[in-house]
Amino acid sequence: LGNAFLRKEMLVEAEMSVKKAIKLAPEMAEAYNVLGFLLEKQEQFDKARTMYFKALQLKPEYLNAHLNLANLYFRKTLHDKAADHYKKVLELDPKCGPAYNNMAVILYYKGKYSLAWAYLIKAEKSGLRIHPGFKKELSKKIR
Repeated sequence: LGNAFLRKEMLVEAEMSVKKAIKLAPEMAEAYNVLGFLLEKQEQFDKARTMYFKALQLKPEYLNAHLNLANLYFRKTLHDKAADHYKKVLELDPKCGPAYNNMAVILYYKGKYSLAWAYLIKAEKSGLRIHPGFKKELSKKIR
């Protein structure tokens, strides 16, 4: 039900629904992950991070929680923390294009252009549509 509300952008209703699910099944990592996502959409970043951590505490290999946490850190420009979780995502799913792409961006910002290029190519091979401007800019850096 929470996901249905989320698809309709009914964030308050979705949050209430997910909180009810957590009360009924407090061991359900997926509910904490969804709650984290809802809180993040409402720009409650610290609370969102807490929910992602709770999901990972219950299910340490939970790919979606690692990806959501990595994306949250990426948005907040906490690149080292984001990279740690993107690496875990790629360990769990070696075909995750968005994780490769965002690792490429992080490495670009760190001046590690050759490694960034390798990640960008993996993102592209995964089927992810790469931003052509970023690819062009990065290709200039590795020449």
